[in-house]
Amino acid sequence: KVKRREDTVTIIPVTTDEKIISTREEQPGSELFVSVSAGRMYQGEDPRDAAKRELLEETGYAPKKLVLWDSLQPSRHIDWAHYIFIAHGCEKIRPQHLDAGERITIRNISFTQFLRLAGRDDFRAKDVALKVFRTLTSPRGEQKLRNVFGV
Repeated sequence: KVKRREDTVTIIPVTTDEKIISTREEQPGSELFVSVSAGRMYQGEDPRDAAKRELLEETGYAPKKLVLWDSLQPSRHIDWAHYIFIAHGCEKIRPQHLDAGERITIRNISFTQFLRLAGRDDFRAKDVALKVFRTLTSPRGEQKLRNVFGV
């Protein structure tokens, strides 16, 4: 297997008023896309700490509670872990602190708007979209998602 240098985290942030924080991003070397907060972990960094750091940097929000929703190995040919968190009770505590070249606009959206967003071609968090739509197709799937997201 090839070893990827950094594992990754994706965070689905939910505010205290039950809105999901989505992002519209321009990153160096890529086209405009929509997503949720995500990023690479530092060498030796705990996934929870990475999720909190990325969320704070990209949005300025901090969660009251962080729940691991899924962890996966996206490729059987690459040694690489991806952690997906739900961040509950997010509150804005400071301005964004973006990396050079990043442009991220945040938008607080409803659960229904998030489901539509996850189905868009330009939604970058494909592992999140797959898990969302697999859950939706299960019995009582929408209620399960609402329970997980706390909305």
